[in-house]
Amino acid sequence: MTMLNKRIIAGIMDIIAVTALIWIINTLLYQLIALSNAYSIFNHSYIILSIVIIIYFTVSEGIKGQTIGKEMMHIKVVSKTGNSINVFTAFIRNLSKICWIPVILDWSLARIISNSDLRLLDKLTKTTVIPEDGYVTLSQKERNSEIQNDITLKDFENIEYK
Repeated sequence: MTMLNKRIIAGIMDIIAVTALIWIINTLLYQLIALSNAYSIFNHSYIILSIVIIIYFTVSEGIKGQTIGKEMMHIKVVSKTGNSINVFTAFIRNLSKICWIPVILDWSLARIISNSDLRLLDKLTKTTVIPEDGYVTLSQKERNSEIQNDITLKDFENIEYK
C-alpha cells in the first residue's frame, strides 16, 4: 500500500474518530444546554466543530506524532530531519483541516503546483508523513551514502575466490 493510500485511509479513520468525539461532546453538552435553555449555542456548532478538529489533530500530532488513524495505519508525522514535531508546528500544519474542504484544496493545490503528495502546509512547516518504524533520518542517509560512495569496484579486484 502506498503512503498516499495510507494517508487517505488514516484521514477517513480520523474523520470517524472526530465525529464520534463530537457526538460525545454534543451528548454531554445537550444536558447542560437543556437545563439552561440555551439552545442558541447550536447555531454556533461549526465553530465548536472547528475547535474540536484543531485540538484533536494538534494535540495528537504534537504530542505523539500520530492521530488515531495514523496510528492504525502505522504512519507518523515528523520534521524533514526525522525529529518529532512540537504542538505549534502541529497546529500550523493542521490549519487547513478546520472544515475538511480546505484540506482537499491544500492537497490539490500542492499536487498542481509541485506534483507532490505533501500538502502545502506540510511544505510550509517542513513536515512529512513516514512509516512508523523502519525509516531513516536524513543524517543517517547522508552517512550511508558516504559509506556507499567510498566503496568502488576496484576494492574487489584483488579478492581471490575459491
